[in-house]
Amino acid sequence: DKTQKQINDKTIQFLSSVSDLKNYQPRVLGQTVIVKSYHLDGSTGGGQFICVQSAALSEDLGVVFKSSVLGYEDYFWVRVNFDVLTPEMCGANGTLQDSTDAMERFLNLCGQGYKGQAVSGKVYKTNKTISATYSTSVNIDFNGASIKPFFNLVAGGSSRGSISYSHISGDFVENVTVKIDNLFIDLTDFTPVVSTSGDDRQGVCGLAIRHPEKVSINNYKCKGAFYGFGLQLNR
Repeated sequence: DKTQKQINDKTIQFLSSVSDLKNYQPRVLGQTVIVKSYHLDGSTGGGQFICVQSAALSEDLGVVFKSSVLGYEDYFWVRVNFDVLTPEMCGANGTLQDSTDAMERFLNLCGQGYKGQAVSGKVYKTNKTISATYSTSVNIDFNGASIKPFFNLVAGGSSRGSISYSHISGDFVENVTVKIDNLFIDLTDFTPVVSTSGDDRQGVCGLAIRHPEKVSINNYKCKGAFYGFGLQLNR
């Protein structure tokens, strides 16, 4: 009956993973769902989500997830009730598995105003240079977690760091601060294949930050920088 339907609509559903969330048919707009983990059989990256309908939203696979259910193409699940964004909330594992896409999502979302925080002891492996952008000030505390690239950089390659963080405009901006604390980048599995050209000899660093008026880097460590320093700042 109607009363039972109202009760069912307001009952919080519990789902195992983000995949289950995207394939779950919402009962009503505003419905709340609790997800155990980002990945099936995992234990991290889950959270609380609310169902909204919008033609303006786009999926970012960290905070906003688009419904995959037929007929619900403009329905989204939006993450709510969280103080900090973690790499795991964007799909990272922090194990020996590849976390490239998740770390890219994480840095881009932190560049939209979400405060970022990682877990001490985690190791995030990446298979390419992460090119992320920010549109506002950035505040990330990695808590001593590591980013460990494991790819080859060919001679003449334009990439100069395992993370390249630039303002979305591609130009210097005032009143923007990029603050990154307690990050360790381990380049020991990264293989630069370089020539003697001037471009190559600019070197390979761990972190390259471009365009902000202010930069605050605290307790940053980079192991294995090549032909240069572990940190590159450029307006």
